[in-house]
Amino acid sequence: MVKYNNTSRRKINQRFWSILVLFSLLFSFSILGLQALAEDLGSGSQRVFDYAQILDYDDIEYLEILIAEFIEETNLDFVLLTSDEAEYSADDATAIKIGMAVADDFYDYNGFGIGEDYDGMIYFIDMSNRIPIITTSGVAIDYITDSRLESIFYEVDNELRDQDFTMSAYAVLRKTAQYVAEGIPDDQYRYDEDTGEITQPPAKPKNKLTLFEAGASGFIGLIFSMGFYTNVSAKYGLTGSTYTYNVRGNSAVEVKEAKDEYIRTSVVRTAKPKSSSGSGSGGGSRTHTSSSGRTHGGGGGSRF
Repeated sequence: MVKYNNTSRRKINQRFWSILVLFSLLFSFSILGLQALAEDLGSGSQRVFDYAQILDYDDIEYLEILIAEFIEETNLDFVLLTSDEAEYSADDATAIKIGMAVADDFYDYNGFGIGEDYDGMIYFIDMSNRIPIITTSGVAIDYITDSRLESIFYEVDNELRDQDFTMSAYAVLRKTAQYVAEGIPDDQYRYDEDTGEITQPPAKPKNKLTLFEAGASGFIGLIFSMGFYTNVSAKYGLTGSTYTYNVRGNSAVEVKEAKDEYIRTSVVRTAKPKSSSGSGSGGGSRTHTSSSGRTHGGGGGSRF
């Protein structure tokens, strides 16, 4: 039988605690390393993350180009996320809450957003609950009011039902660019969706369109129209045939006047407080706090 004296026991205890501390340090470094790796996504150029694999390679390239142009022209970050791994819920309101939490966390913890307020938005196509989610951050909260958000979801509903996910993302980009060009509504305010408390939006200098900005907004629309035209040309041109698809006649992009309609959307709602100013319409953005502690706007559309 092996006998251990006090000195041997001390050495064994010291060795045990040394190994335990070493493993603790290695675990901490690995967590920090993964966190740093995750937060580095926002510093790169990639903005399409198709984890559900519902987009073609060419469509991803096309969307990356459009998103880069959108970011440059609007100074808002934009992320497209698809996934089929979110928790499923048969209840629409719960499914939207789940999707918004996924979108918020992906945006916050991966370093997306422009400036100190992390200006931008994320369009999340939740293939688990088959529901579209948009969450906004920074000044995008004020551009994308509740009524404008409903209009965007109405715009993408047909594309999603037709499984045309690329064009749904294009529609979100186009409508958002339109609303940025129109500016923040005069009666805009934020309110907490849980408490109903009204908060003032952060002061932003670009609340009105100057002549230059009006021209720039027209240029944005032209860029998106040309991108759409090119994409349709590539998809419908018939190589080696005398017949060609009439792209010019069948790919016109018409920017319609925004209408605040509630058609088949199922955005999570709370009682919306009245704005104290009472001037005009279109203002008001519900907000919530994400797990990171940041404030976000947004909501979810109808299932597809």
